[in-house]
Amino acid sequence: MALAALCAMSQYPEIRVAGNAEGRIVEKPSIKVNARRSVAVPQSESNLQASFTIRGAGVEQTVWDEDFETSATLPEGWCTDPTTKTVWSLKKPTSTYSDAGNARSLYVEGDYRAYNREISSATSAPFEVPDEAMLRAQIYYSINYDDYCRLIISVSADDFENDITEIWNSKDGTGDKAAHWHAIETSLAKYAGKTVRLRFTYSWGANDESFKTGGYMGYFYIDGIAVTAPGTVDGINVATGETIDFVDTSTGDGITSWEWSFPGATPSTSTEKNPTVYYTLDGAYDVSLTVTDGAGQRSTATLPAFVTVTGYEPTARMSISDGFRYLSTLCPMVAPLADVTFTDASEGYPTEHSWKFIKYNDNTGALVTSEEKEGAEVSKSFQYLHNWDIEHTVSNQHGTSKVTETVSAEYSGNITNFRSGDFATTFDLEGRGTFPGNNRMKITKFAEKFSKPTTPLMVEGVNVYFATAKADQVADQIANIGVHLYTSENGLPGECLDSWWWQISDLDASSDASVGTWFPFPELPVVDDEFFIVIDGFTDLYEDTDVSIYMADFRGEHNTAYMYKDNSWVDVSTYFPAGRNHTSLLAVPSVSHSVMASATGDEPVLTFNAKGGKKEFSLFSFLGYKSPVETGADWCRVTNEPNGMTVDNLAIECDPLPDGTPDRETTVTPTDGHSVYTITVRQVKDSGIEGIETDGTGTQFVTDGLRVSTTDGTEITLYTVQGARLASGITVEAPSAGMYIAVAEGKAVKMLLK
Repeated sequence: MALAALCAMSQYPEIRVAGNAEGRIVEKPSIKVNARRSVAVPQSESNLQASFTIRGAGVEQTVWDEDFETSATLPEGWCTDPTTKTVWSLKKPTSTYSDAGNARSLYVEGDYRAYNREISSATSAPFEVPDEAMLRAQIYYSINYDDYCRLIISVSADDFENDITEIWNSKDGTGDKAAHWHAIETSLAKYAGKTVRLRFTYSWGANDESFKTGGYMGYFYIDGIAVTAPGTVDGINVATGETIDFVDTSTGDGITSWEWSFPGATPSTSTEKNPTVYYTLDGAYDVSLTVTDGAGQRSTATLPAFVTVTGYEPTARMSISDGFRYLSTLCPMVAPLADVTFTDASEGYPTEHSWKFIKYNDNTGALVTSEEKEGAEVSKSFQYLHNWDIEHTVSNQHGTSKVTETVSAEYSGNITNFRSGDFATTFDLEGRGTFPGNNRMKITKFAEKFSKPTTPLMVEGVNVYFATAKADQVADQIANIGVHLYTSENGLPGECLDSWWWQISDLDASSDASVGTWFPFPELPVVDDEFFIVIDGFTDLYEDTDVSIYMADFRGEHNTAYMYKDNSWVDVSTYFPAGRNHTSLLAVPSVSHSVMASATGDEPVLTFNAKGGKKEFSLFSFLGYKSPVETGADWCRVTNEPNGMTVDNLAIECDPLPDGTPDRETTVTPTDGHSVYTITVRQVKDSGIEGIETDGTGTQFVTDGLRVSTTDGTEITLYTVQGARLASGITVEAPSAGMYIAVAEGKAVKMLLK
């Protein structure tokens, strides 16, 4: 039944936000409580006494509530106004918000006709607010209708004459966009000790910012309203990672500071009045609060073993610094010979982390090499091209879990955000166009986000795969579709770096995503951070034009697609109904990594004796290197010109060391314009091996694995092949397998130690 207008106010006043009332939507597990009274330990003779509790429906006392179940009419003390056009009623909801069920909820909806809209509200009966009170309620609505209507909750201590605070707004809703019950909670601490009323206002949505005539199309159910005060408790049981909201309930006048101690928690200390913490390891943990008043009096409350934490078996997951994928394998693409970061992303707070990097022969399947590492975050350089398997194993006291991922180490290639199992498709907007493509929903641009690469990335152009490219009007046939490379600013497209356009008549479309249209980037731009490919030109196309781009079928996670709607960029996964609402556009950049390294695997160190001279260093640079090569001192220079190949021998020349000059050092820094490779050049008075001829016989040296000695016990000095001194002694040991030079009594021998 419709509710009669009982409020005297003829129109809803403008809401003024006062203070910083905090509102949020709550989706978290309930905290189990040991129902024992808290203990305070006063440490002075003043009236100051520290105490605390936790926030949570299971430990709080309800001081006022309304579930609309006692009567088929509006509860006593409630009123609605105006109701000339907007209908408020008590109605059985389509679903229940609790196991107990509910026969009726407060319901409101608006007329779709513009002339029949108004801003209308329902106001509660008055109630008194206790200290640290929370408002909790259940609101049933769909985020998809935010364009058309919103529900606002406000509170006032003077019947909404002057003191009005907005404490919740449906526009801030997150999660599943389809209609469902949203559990909300918001603080009423500002109104402690006052008698207040709540107001629920049905108002205009995002599309009515100009006229603000009132809400329409959408509806709301309101139920389960409760105002709660903190209860008393001195023991709780939580799972690892579960947050705990602590509440100060200390008594005394003029408390000015709070000092919390949470051994084992994150954070472990806090000076906030009501902090939030969580724990990652099993155990029983003490909690302590010390409060201080303006006179300097202090009081402390300590509860031993207040928090009991129980963990669970971990689920292994990993995060790779490069998120985009190599089109040929749909595996993450990383740069060879560069450090790639792998980070543990497991659930369940594991305490041990191990990694294994395995390379098999791409043709025969035979094992080529493997390497193991330990730690929650590790770096790995890939010396071989193509596919590597990465095994990540994690464990804690509750169990062990392992996950395996394959990466493709490639210098260049086509990249995508499509994943194994994705298929290319488009989405029908039910008579309003095609997504992604031309439409009548004010979506004028589309963008695909790519993660930060391992090394700087040259983007040569983009293949965009069009599902349709039809235009009947000549004006549309010659309309331009543009593809652009953008930087990322705050996670959204920022500055345009390069562009290319084709007319619609020039686009290649296919029914099976087998043909792409190439958009070159003439400037060959280089990116070294997250970037976007932006596609535009859809603004002014006629309705009989059909231009659409392939996307991945909607999946449950890993969205990389964005759209420009109503003059702002929107993450696609936040617009479409929750669940499988993540996708990627089939826009495929062609890229080359900037990679510079030693071509032989040698350490980038050259040692010259006092005479100076010339030496070569074999450099690999996938994008070549620029001339002249910079050095850090005028006594050292590179004398050759680049050969135009990926491998070149740098001719490094060093002047003689002047008399009386100490040993000196500088750097040689070849660059491809995007990356810099550093070679250390040292000049010493006596390198220990310069001028000594190597003897391949090795008759006086004895090797044992990585160890070297002589048959007669002569002292040996071990050098790298570049001349860097490593160690001296009767027996010396190399740091790793490789080629070395051993010197004893003026005789030098080059040898392979392994």
